[in-house]
Amino acid sequence: MPKLANEVVEPENRSTAADHLPLWAHVRTGNTDGPSAGLIMTLAYIDLLTPGALVGDLRVAGTGGIGPDGVAFRVKGIDVKVAVARLTRPGVIFVTKPPTSVENVTIVESQRERIPADGYTVGEWLNVVGYEKSGRAAASRPGTAPVVVVHDLRQALAWLCGRTGVSSVCTAAQRSARIPIGTFRADASDAAPLSPLNRNRVTQQPKPAKRHQPK
Repeated sequence: MPKLANEVVEPENRSTAADHLPLWAHVRTGNTDGPSAGLIMTLAYIDLLTPGALVGDLRVAGTGGIGPDGVAFRVKGIDVKVAVARLTRPGVIFVTKPPTSVENVTIVESQRERIPADGYTVGEWLNVVGYEKSGRAAASRPGTAPVVVVHDLRQALAWLCGRTGVSSVCTAAQRSARIPIGTFRADASDAAPLSPLNRNRVTQQPKPAKRHQPK
């Protein structure tokens, strides 16, 4: 988790070497374990390293594991987690696959293969521009809580940039889109299970929504 997160914030805000998680960032979750909060915990970690609130007043919920290079992978119990997340009245719920209980799900077109083909930048391959546009479209519908499918941390950051326009998250989104996929690989420090964290309105878990393609 800390490797990519450290790279997407400004150098002066990094608290540690990219391959070590500082003691203050370790999360105690009691008997709760598993990878489901990896994506949200990474956003929370970036929030901790960023001056001010990363996403302003927006309440963020989501579920999905996280890999060292930013890949957001699928976890079990999506529908239950989405239903629970709706109780927190979030401004967005990130998921890694569409829940069956949701009528409206935002799915932004992006490549299914992990490694970009020749001639593509990471940002183009992950369609971060499309995610940012989707976030801006959601900003025009305040009071709604879109369920947004993401496959990478970079896509979540781009959506949050479009939705909030906050400079800190937009800077993080731009920096992340320039980091090649595969830069960071798993090691022993990534083995510990990741669990829920609630910090600065960055919450955990997802909600029910209709499948539509943002314009």
